[in-house]
Amino acid sequence: MNFNDPPFKKGVSVGVSANAGALVMVVAFFIWLLSFAQFDMAKFEQANGSLRDALGLERLPSSGYTSSGETLLTTDFKKEIALIQIIGKTGNVLEKQIAAGEAEVVNVERGFIVRISADALFLPSSLNFRDDILPTLQQLGTLLAGVDNEVFVSGYTDAVPPPTGLPFTSNWGYSAAMAAHVVQYLSEQCGVAPVRLQALGLGQFSPRKSNATEEDRAANRRVELFVSRVKQPEMVEGVVEPAKTSQPGAKPGDDPVPSVSSETSP
Repeated sequence: MNFNDPPFKKGVSVGVSANAGALVMVVAFFIWLLSFAQFDMAKFEQANGSLRDALGLERLPSSGYTSSGETLLTTDFKKEIALIQIIGKTGNVLEKQIAAGEAEVVNVERGFIVRISADALFLPSSLNFRDDILPTLQQLGTLLAGVDNEVFVSGYTDAVPPPTGLPFTSNWGYSAAMAAHVVQYLSEQCGVAPVRLQALGLGQFSPRKSNATEEDRAANRRVELFVSRVKQPEMVEGVVEPAKTSQPGAKPGDDPVPSVSSETSP
């Protein structure tokens, strides 16, 4: 998959007026207070309805809450906050590579993307990681191990055939191998759950540049980690029991029908 959303820019200041800045601080403080708040939703809806009656307004439909002590800050909202924090920390981990133009962190609607140059990841004409990138990969993997979101790792190449020293006849296999090496490192060295990881190879068919110059081709050689806002789903697999050799009432020539039971893994 190819995402070309504009990246986060480091060092870009955003100016606001004094009043707007004060308003932002007030809103932030209010949200901070709400993070500790608990209240009875049923009483809140009752009070809200009474106020709308007094103003001659139509009552809003009930939210369906009937029990007291509901936490205003929901679990999903907390997870979204955690994901936003991960995005910021990822930018800090990749600060050196971002400054050198070798990486970027891109926020998209469905999650965020970590885009790293393949030349910064791997030794020339090799699938061995560069020594100077390993501490960064370790820190990045530690961050990803702390959340339960799905991670899609995609490898991309330029339009040039794979290096002759590697056992690949096409860029499909070469790009898939790049992604697989990153996935294996995240799982084995950083503790990211394998069920959360997927490796994809897209070859030269999703370029970011034209492949006309070496600079363009270098931009196309990359690995992208897409961290989805979708959380890790529960794994459900069908377990087929051994077929019985004979069943009561079965006619000669009838095929035995295996029974299938569903088992949910922890």
